[in-house]
Amino acid sequence: MDKRNWLTGSAAMPVLSALVLLVLWQAASQVIAQPLILPAPTAVLGFLVSHLGDRAFLGHFAASLARVAAAIAVTMTLGTALGILSGLHDGFRSFIAVPLALVRSVPMTAIILAAVFWFGAAMLPVFVAVLMTLPVLCDAVSQGVRSVPRRLLDMARVYGFSRRTVLTQVYLPGIRDHFLAGTRTVLGMSWKVVVAGETLALPRWGAGALLYGAKVRLETAGVFAIALMMTVLCVAMEGLLGDRRGRP
Repeated sequence: MDKRNWLTGSAAMPVLSALVLLVLWQAASQVIAQPLILPAPTAVLGFLVSHLGDRAFLGHFAASLARVAAAIAVTMTLGTALGILSGLHDGFRSFIAVPLALVRSVPMTAIILAAVFWFGAAMLPVFVAVLMTLPVLCDAVSQGVRSVPRRLLDMARVYGFSRRTVLTQVYLPGIRDHFLAGTRTVLGMSWKVVVAGETLALPRWGAGALLYGAKVRLETAGVFAIALMMTVLCVAMEGLLGDRRGRP
């Protein structure tokens, strides 16, 4: 591969983009010259490296990871079921339209503050994450069901396919891409909502509580380092889903 093709390759561009961001970050930190406002990348990396061997530090992220996994599991189960029913039945889609619209319109902070009275600090982030991400996956699956070509359904009816065969051989392949796209969105949202919930509820263990503590101690480098760690974990989880867009 020649140099031009390498520079324009899909694998090289993210690396180049990251390098540009690091250079801009380093330049901005030198111009501002106030570590409390914008620490240098080396300070953030140093903070992160110095804490990676701390079990308590890693335990906070493990707790958040468990909450994110629980929220995603509940959202995938309920969202898929509601999405399939919504896609198959117009009446059901109209019935759940109002609750889903209400959840979308209510500010996340208001939901968190209200849910404090209903759940403990450990479970509140999970509930809020499910509530905020459920409409996303439900809509994605519903759209996938309704995008299945009518001719395939007619053919299945002509050949006398059972309902189970129609579901597994016609509907599921049709909703696969929509489901994966919705799941990626849900994953990213779940991390943000769980950490936001932890920051307000302050459970004993959680990256949000860790983030709040760093802010109180005016450890700006720590805030950046914790945010960077959460970003890496989120990207790693998204990588497990792969990228099937545009593939058959």
